[in-house]
This record gives sequence, structure tokens and C-alpha cells, in this order.
Amino acid sequence: MTKRMGRPVGDSMPRDEAAEPADPALSCTVPEAPEQTSGRGSEYPTEARNMMDIAVAAFSCDITRVMSLQLSYAFSHILHSWLGHTSDHHTMSHDGQDRRRELQEIDAWYSEQIAYLLGRLDSVSEGDGTLLDNTLVVVGRELGSTAHRMERVPFVMAGGARGALKTGRYLDVDGQDHAKLLVSIAQLMGLETSSIGNRKPDSGPLSGLV
Repeated sequence: MTKRMGRPVGDSMPRDEAAEPADPALSCTVPEAPEQTSGRGSEYPTEARNMMDIAVAAFSCDITRVMSLQLSYAFSHILHSWLGHTSDHHTMSHDGQDRRRELQEIDAWYSEQIAYLLGRLDSVSEGDGTLLDNTLVVVGRELGSTAHRMERVPFVMAGGARGALKTGRYLDVDGQDHAKLLVSIAQLMGLETSSIGNRKPDSGPLSGLV
């Protein structure tokens, strides 16, 4: 997630300005301590919500403007027991069609967590809009399917980024390197770069996104 406010798109932030204190007009209150967990897998939903609540608090207080949240990973052995499952995520992902219903339930649960995060961001008033209006949330996954497929990997972008990004669209960019998406995001935030990662220089942004 990246929060962008107070600057027109295209402006870069000088190094000395990046260390300026937050806008004094913004005020924050110390939130209640999150519910304590013991680290057991069954408490994973509570831990996920705690992380998202902390992220929203940090953005709303302007403590940071960039946040990375990882709820799972490609070799996750999380047992989604709260969904009634008896086998872990990674094991089921190799069972193909036999586990399709359970895998869809897991995808739906993660989508609900993203909806929760967006709702929390949208509940915070900021300027003429909400925190979500001033934030760009990028949701991605490592694989395009459960069979280690590297193509057609879905990404979801939400939030207005201060009006810099047109939302409500579905873009089919099959065959494009996802590094181009990252270049587009970096440029949207005012960074002067044309490549990211171990790709050829000047690979450029993703056409049609911005």
C-alpha cells in the first residue's frame, strides 16, 4: 500500500522533504491494544485483522506512507480450520479439482480480508475525501494457479491515489511482465525509474494502466 496526498502526480519528493514531520493539522489518538493471540493457527484471522488495523492507524497518523502486508505465501501450510478444512492450503493446492471447492473458499476468505482493509481505509476522513481516496492498495499473489503457473497472475488495485488512477476497470495484459506494473506504480508515486528488478533496462511501465 502506498499513501499519496498533498502533491500533484508527477512531482518527485526531494530527499530533505521526505523527512519533514507530518501535517500538524492531522491528529491521532492511541488505539486500543489489539486482542492478544498465542500464535496458534486457529488465531490467524485475528492476527491478520490486527496487522491491517495497525496499517490503517499508521497511515491515518502519517507515521508512514508505504506499507507491505503479507498474509500468506506460495508454500503456505496454514490450516484454515475456521472454514471447516482438515487439510492445509499447500497440500490441497496439489490435489487439483478434488479440492476446488475448498480452494475457492480460501480465495473468498482472503478477498474478505482485503474488503475489510479497504473498508477501514474508507472509514477514515482525510481532507475532502477518505484515507482510501489518498491511498493506492495493490493486491497480488505469486502464482497464476495452484499448479505453479507463472502466467495470468491476477493483481487488484484499489484506492484513488489522489485521483491519479482511474478505477472500475478490468485490464487483460496477459504476457506482460509484472515488473511493468511495478514501474507504473513507482512512476505514479513520482519516482523517476523505467525498470525494476532483474529485467532489461528501460522496460517501461504497463501500457494503458495510468
